[in-house]
Amino acid sequence: MKMVHGGGICYKNGMNNQGTTGDSNGAIAGLLMRFGHFLAGTPEDGMSWTAKLYCAVVIVGGGAVLFDTLRHLNTGDAVRLAVYILCAAVLATTRLRVPGLTATVSGACIVIFTGVAGLTLGETVLIGIATGIAQCLWKPQHPPRAVQVVFSIATLIISSAITYRCYHLLSGIHPFHMPTILIVSEAGIYFATNTALIAGVLAVTEVRPPIQVWRQLYLWTLPHYIIFAMIGAFINDASAGMNWIICLAAMPAILYLNHARVSRAEMQRA
Repeated sequence: MKMVHGGGICYKNGMNNQGTTGDSNGAIAGLLMRFGHFLAGTPEDGMSWTAKLYCAVVIVGGGAVLFDTLRHLNTGDAVRLAVYILCAAVLATTRLRVPGLTATVSGACIVIFTGVAGLTLGETVLIGIATGIAQCLWKPQHPPRAVQVVFSIATLIISSAITYRCYHLLSGIHPFHMPTILIVSEAGIYFATNTALIAGVLAVTEVRPPIQVWRQLYLWTLPHYIIFAMIGAFINDASAGMNWIICLAAMPAILYLNHARVSRAEMQRA
């Protein structure tokens, strides 16, 4: 995720010299201190106060959603959840380029959409967290800063939770109970929340109108989200009559074929 240019934010170990690792109050105090250091940083750290405030709001919002979700976490099939998280982490390393745009779309969206349709809210949020961690830490072009990693995870927590809530709310309303309309709505909600949050931080960092940034980078990625939502719905429906592991095994092949199509189109234009 391109959030800022230049240097990074480095934090020292938050534990005290006595090494009191088991003190939960000290751990919380350490986290608050780090967050305070981030907000109190100088302009030379590459982020304006507006950008820091925006990041803080998104991170706090994501933390609140995560806390509320984990309080009611219910995992019906722990093995299935573990495999879904592993698949999301692997597919998150595959960034599909959209012809003519610099923006990319993560293949892990397929697993998130599958979770929205067939898993619990807590399980879907955990998949989003795994996606965010893998996207930031797997072979980045530049070493990510701590705030970038946390912000990316927060955006995926918020996007996954909002999409899940809206999907199950709309599924009982006419005409959204129709599969095609519901899938397109699911893709549109996730696309809107996720890309808007990222475009927002790019806008405040680069001092550009948010709508302009969003339109330039993400508008034409919507068809990819719809396709991924359809694939996720297919996997969820097929897993009812087939082994869900077999259904998940088809994801890498689907992504490879799409990547080959995009590469071929770029070569033809060149």
